[in-house]
Amino acid sequence: MQEKNSPKKKTIYLVCWYLLSFPGGAEKSIVQELKRYQAQGYETKAITFDEGVAKGRTVHEGIEVLNYPLPRKFANLSRYCMLALNQSFIKQKLTDHLPSLQKAEVILTQSINAPLVAAFCRFHHLPYHYYLRDENNLNIFVNYEQGFRRVLKQGKDLLEHRCKTFYIAHNREALRGAKKIIANSQFMKQLLQKKFHRTALVRYPDINYRALLHARSPAKKKQYITFLGAGNAIKGDDIAHKIAQQLPRQKFLFVGRVPAKKIVGNITYIPWEKNIARVYAQSRIIIMPSRWMEAFGRVVLEANHLGIPVITSNKGGLPEANKHKDLIVEQVEDVAAWLQKLKQANKKLS
Repeated sequence: MQEKNSPKKKTIYLVCWYLLSFPGGAEKSIVQELKRYQAQGYETKAITFDEGVAKGRTVHEGIEVLNYPLPRKFANLSRYCMLALNQSFIKQKLTDHLPSLQKAEVILTQSINAPLVAAFCRFHHLPYHYYLRDENNLNIFVNYEQGFRRVLKQGKDLLEHRCKTFYIAHNREALRGAKKIIANSQFMKQLLQKKFHRTALVRYPDINYRALLHARSPAKKKQYITFLGAGNAIKGDDIAHKIAQQLPRQKFLFVGRVPAKKIVGNITYIPWEKNIARVYAQSRIIIMPSRWMEAFGRVVLEANHLGIPVITSNKGGLPEANKHKDLIVEQVEDVAAWLQKLKQANKKLS
């Protein structure tokens, strides 16, 4: 007697720019989304265009990933120009995989190359879901830089104007044609409705709280007021420095765009840490003086879960994420307000 063949698994495809080389919040969230599909019995595959990873096939978190590094690399200068200059390459690689993509249940996409992926899907009548991650996904571009860097950014904006125009036009159609749009906060859902008159399913970032367990270090080891975003004006780097200057007896940990660990005055600088739990294990309080409209706040959720108070600006989805509503600063540029909130946070810990 012949055994009946088991039904073939349905496939979900993710097509995006980064997944492996940059483990940011968007990448972590989309991996969790694919794991949700895995739990339902789907086979999960991904096509990425990550110039930070070698060409080839690998398996990441049970996801079969096929990477094609973009040949024209201008990411440090302009990701939008890099996208426009590589559009033919992206289209050709997706065309090579068209037979497999046509068999997929749905295609998921996010980040800056989502408009090109969406255009390909619409042309070939493939259903796709668009994951909103930040304000750029809604064609919102603001110069958040300060001082001389603000002037440099204005020059960069002029240079990449045509490329951003290309992105904006394609992104508008990507949002209109999506079978489903998934937002990572109520804030992003409302912004989408206001700008594009479309609704979205809100799905907050899934947090792997088990992975954070070893961050529950003894209180005596939690010596720092921590800022995540060193060197980044949109994260409020200059505001964080002003706060640290006002509190010379406090130890600060600045994590971000630094080549190596260094200590200057009361500030310890370290590069981005892939294992964020190591940062939490040293942090008493976290400050997030973001100027831009943060879509949500994965760090806020993780830190709050570990009992670490987080002081946030009243920007984007940060207030939505922060359970400590009394630790929200209304005027992000008001250093005195941040100092007052730090006093309140210290009282919570005493």
